[in-house]
Amino acid sequence: MSIIVKNLKHVYMPKTPFEKVALNKTAIIGDEVIFEIIVHNIGRVDIANITVRDIPADGLNYLRFIDN
Repeated sequence: MSIIVKNLKHVYMPKTPFEKVALNKTAIIGDEVIFEIIVHNIGRVDIANITVRDIPADGLNYLRFIDN
């Protein structure tokens, strides 16, 4: 039995690893801790209109978002 495949196309998916880094070196209870989230696109296609959702760890509260 032979199978003939026509119109084979490559589908490229974006690859978007990310990093979350605390900018504070140390913190004690009550301090504001600032995190930076960096999304990298290492895929073969452009990405646009992505959403990053971050859920704070236990004991942390979300205060604000700064877009750079």
